[in-house]
Amino acid sequence: EGPPVVDLLNVAATYTRSKLLEIKEEVDSAVVYLDSATAEILRWTVGGSAFLFTLGAARVLALPDIEVTVASSHSGRVTTPNVSRVLFFLSSFLPEYKSRIKDVLSSHVFSECIVYLSFSESAHAHYPELGGGLFNSYMAMMKDWMRSKSSPQAPVVVIIPLPLSCAPLTGDLFVTPASHTCCPPVSSDEQDDLADYSQEILRLSHSLDGCLKTLGVKASTWSLGPFARRVQEKMAQLPTESDDEDESGAELQPASLILVDRTLDLVSPMRHSENVFDQIANLLPAVCQTSNDVTVRMSAVLPGITTPSAVSDEDICPGSLARLPHEKTACSLLHSLMCLPPKEALNA
Repeated sequence: EGPPVVDLLNVAATYTRSKLLEIKEEVDSAVVYLDSATAEILRWTVGGSAFLFTLGAARVLALPDIEVTVASSHSGRVTTPNVSRVLFFLSSFLPEYKSRIKDVLSSHVFSECIVYLSFSESAHAHYPELGGGLFNSYMAMMKDWMRSKSSPQAPVVVIIPLPLSCAPLTGDLFVTPASHTCCPPVSSDEQDDLADYSQEILRLSHSLDGCLKTLGVKASTWSLGPFARRVQEKMAQLPTESDDEDESGAELQPASLILVDRTLDLVSPMRHSENVFDQIANLLPAVCQTSNDVTVRMSAVLPGITTPSAVSDEDICPGSLARLPHEKTACSLLHSLMCLPPKEALNA
């Protein structure tokens, strides 16, 4: 008998929920900013911002992906009185968010800032040394940005690694939203041709490593193709805290991770046929650029609304395809929409 199959839905949801519960005190009465990748992870694991509100968050806001829109997007938005703490949940390398964090901190009065980052400080080794360590340098910069607004308290800034990398769509399928732009070259084995992908390779390597930690598995990694081989090499260079146990002391489950370049993977496209999920994704708008979820206008199905056309999209929170692991019927239906032929899926 082989090792038990990892239940992606429950394991990822339990991991994410436990991590957020550990920082409940920090979330309470705070303004929370999520980048789009982290927002998607929370949507598929704990129900999104609703769970943060149950932990006491005062506001939950999106951190825009396009930096040029940050100033206009955040100006005057945080109006909750007596809120002195701001939290950032970020899914990639800290320098990528520098200008966006600066715009938020210099536009509002906060005395405390906590950054929860999916990647550790050692993952930033490819960035130039700023003296005293990259995290310490950024904490000093962030304090200066906070001092630009009048505050009766001296600013406090903390950067804490918090691996949130895995968004499970079904029991046997997960995505890494932080690497949504990762698209390997069509064909090449030359180092020069992969040089432009070095940042994407690093991001994907750390994201996959975070997924393995989330799932509590110890993986033997195999690769096929030049891009996959580079990812495998980077993952092999990442430090490991323990060979046989996760951070909680639980025994790691053995697993195999097979990385295949898209140009060498003939099985997936040959077995894939159009399904209902594809049709829904093509017809309805995505939640955001990184999202595998869609927005569904709910006014037509809500009781008491006789003139849906008179209801603004901003008045009602849109529906989506995301579901929680304990919602067994919804999970089964989503799996059918993804995996079954259209006629069978509609009858499921």
